[in-house]
This record gives sequence, structure tokens and C-alpha cells, in this order.
Amino acid sequence: MGVPALLNYRVICDDNWLTRRGEVSGWMGDSAIGLTVERDAKDIWFSSGNRIPELDGLIDLDLGFTPATNTNAIQRMELAIGQGADTTAAWLDPSDWKLKPLRQNYLRIGMCTYDYESPSHDYRAKLQTDEFGLIVEYPGLWTREP
Repeated sequence: MGVPALLNYRVICDDNWLTRRGEVSGWMGDSAIGLTVERDAKDIWFSSGNRIPELDGLIDLDLGFTPATNTNAIQRMELAIGQGADTTAAWLDPSDWKLKPLRQNYLRIGMCTYDYESPSHDYRAKLQTDEFGLIVEYPGLWTREP
């Protein structure tokens, strides 16, 4: 992308880390960004009041411009060391700002380390979290600053 950006976001989850609502606002380059997405009790997704049928049944929201939303899936799954899980998230693709299904695989390999894979992007990495499950290292894409 390579353009200046200012993005504010908020993701609202229930007590089980299931996404209920997400909001993104700000700008990227010369483009204003404003998006609200909601998941109802039947796991049906809406953006600006319009249903997004390809996301029906999904429970996680992954904002593609931040690794913070991987924390929701990590917390929700509560994987033991050596345990893995496959999931599909409602992914906000920052290349076109559209929501799309995104398959993801998580394998917990240490107290704060997960093997992560996004097969459709041919991306694999070891995600590092802190003791609260917040991502601190997303190799090649993001590192938390102290």
C-alpha cells in the first residue's frame, strides 16, 4: 500500500470473545475510510445495513491492517499447548476495503507462541503474544513497540 494512513478501530466482543460489531474510521492516502460491520445472533453479517451472505456462519472479525484482531480468535479458542484449530474469519481486506472469508489455522506451540497459517495467502508465521494473548510479533508484517 505504501501511503500514509490514520485508522481508528473498535471491535466489540461478547464474554466468549465472539465478535458482535466492528468499526473502522479514518483515512488512507486520499481516501476516507468509514465502515461499520455487525454480526447478529444467527451469525449473519451486515455492513452499513446490507447483508454479506458469504460471511454467514462466521464468528471472528479480522481487520487486515492490524494483528490485534487475531487476539480475539486466540482468546476464543483457548488452545492448550500442542492443540490446533482451523477457523474462518470475516476478513477486512485493506487492498479494497471489502469483507471476505479468510481461512486461518492456529497451532499453539508454546505458552505465548502460535504457528499461524493463512492458506489462501500462502502465509505462515510464528505469532508471539504477551501473557494476555495480545500479539507482540507478527513476522514480516508487524512488531509491537515497547
